[in-house]
Amino acid sequence: MGRAKFKKRDRNRYRKTYPYMRKRPVWEYMAAKETIWEAGAVTFTDEHTVTYVFLEKFPAVPSVTITACDDHNGDGGIGATGVNVYLDAVNTDRMVIAASEKFTGTVHFNAVYIKEGQL
Repeated sequence: MGRAKFKKRDRNRYRKTYPYMRKRPVWEYMAAKETIWEAGAVTFTDEHTVTYVFLEKFPAVPSVTITACDDHNGDGGIGATGVNVYLDAVNTDRMVIAASEKFTGTVHFNAVYIKEGQL
């Protein structure tokens, strides 16, 4: 996987308007390389595997990280499930998340693609 350096900039400072009062900053992150990022959550309801179809179009297989969260434990803590979740399969359009045993909860994920090559 490649690397990308992000810069934070104020979108309101790039317009050619000079109002009397300065507007509140609207921040955006700029990368030097092509970067596609999708984050979300998948709900397990007493099942072993769940298939999620990406909303973004990835040109290559993205790097994915996942974290389990137990909704019915009461404290709602991340990683409080007592089960192991892992990626069973990842393609450019979908991923299959599996668990070591049946459980009910939420799995949060981040799928990131950074184009390889020079800056």
